[in-house]
Amino acid sequence: MFKTFTEALLNAELTQHLGYEKSKRSQNGIRRPNKRNGFSGKTVNYKNDSMYLKIPRDRNGSFENKLIDKYESNLGDIEEQVLSLFASGMPYENIVNTIKSIYKKDLSPSWISSVTNKLLPEIEKWKSQKLDSSYPILYIDGMYFNIKENNSYVKKSLYVILAIDWQGNKKALGFWIKNTESASNWLDVFLN
Repeated sequence: MFKTFTEALLNAELTQHLGYEKSKRSQNGIRRPNKRNGFSGKTVNYKNDSMYLKIPRDRNGSFENKLIDKYESNLGDIEEQVLSLFASGMPYENIVNTIKSIYKKDLSPSWISSVTNKLLPEIEKWKSQKLDSSYPILYIDGMYFNIKENNSYVKKSLYVILAIDWQGNKKALGFWIKNTESASNWLDVFLN
């Protein structure tokens, strides 16, 4: 799941670089000079794990993603931040601040806004996924992490529900961000 979200960030970067959405290469009958050109693979490390990412590339070779430098193989400790982007009820301003803190680089506000806007449809698509009628196994957990809010870091609780379906596939059912972990917040999570 973290892999899917990280690749969504990388694809949003490429869309911002090219200046057009996937499959919208021509505008008013005029084809743009650069286009998507598949993916290159890269194994990256994060926390105590590793994963194989599909890094998008462009035909002209001018795209260099800002999330993972060319010779870098460590994502650091961004897992909670990336997962929090997909949490229910996260305001737009917090999404922008989270993207800023994930990249840890000086990026223009317009670049951040553009990547955020490209990522929002992916977030909504994930949130509106169809759930099965039942699951044999559910993992339910809450964890604390720091999130940037109003130019300062505050501790928030991330509520997570993961499931294993009848075929043995893992699936994230939802993420919610709350100020604290409490019985009333858990009730709200289960009712939503």
